[in-house]
Amino acid sequence: MLSNSVEGEVVGTRLAALDAAVDGLLEDDLTGLSNDDLVEFLQRFETVLRRATAVGHRAIVEAVERRVPEDLG
Repeated sequence: MLSNSVEGEVVGTRLAALDAAVDGLLEDDLTGLSNDDLVEFLQRFETVLRRATAVGHRAIVEAVERRVPEDLG
């Protein structure tokens, strides 16, 4: 996990679930989806990717505010 803190454990658990979900999607056979289902998948997946990007931006802002780049040299 990320750390011994409760927050670190929660974040680590959520990242593990995200990893598992992406692994599952990589293994899924999309050829069985109807055209309508495929379009719905693409729409939902795009929404998820945009939200994931926002999470990444939050983490970057947090790192900059903490001066993590300076601390790491």
